[in-house]
Parts: sequence; structure tokens; C-alpha cells
Amino acid sequence: MDRQQAKFLIDSHLSLEWCRENLVLPMGKEKTDLLPDEHVVIAIGNVAYLGTIGGFVAHRLGEYKVKYVQIEPETIQQCLDEISSLT
Repeated sequence: MDRQQAKFLIDSHLSLEWCRENLVLPMGKEKTDLLPDEHVVIAIGNVAYLGTIGGFVAHRLGEYKVKYVQIEPETIQQCLDEISSLT
């Protein structure tokens, strides 16, 4: 995960508070052979939230395609703590 890129995505498209409340972590942009268009990888702590937050995230990141992955909620909070300390 590129922490500076994650901070940019949080600051410009979401908010740190919203990410903490919803266990969401934008991990950065990527392009792969399987997904040749640039997309943003979004980690979520609970896939059950996807039905509720998926539309919001897609709307806020409208210029990007979104790929979701699930990671542990504690890991998301730890990464958000690290990102919040970046200047």
C-alpha cells in the first residue's frame, strides 16, 4: 500500500472519520493485466457493509473503477492511524 496515495484518496474523496466509522481503507491505484484500466483498491473490514457503502464509494471515486478486498478491521484501523500522522 502506498500510504501517500491512500492519504490523497482519503483527503480528496472520502474522509478519515468516515473511513474509520465504516472500516474502509483506500489502498491506492493499480493497473494489472487482468484489470487493464486503472482502478482503486478499497479494503473493507466487513463485506456485509459493501451493500451499504459500495454505492457511496463508487460515487465519491467516480473517475475510478473500484476493486474491493477484505482485510481485518484492526489492520484497517492501524493503517488509518499511520496515514493520519502523515503530513
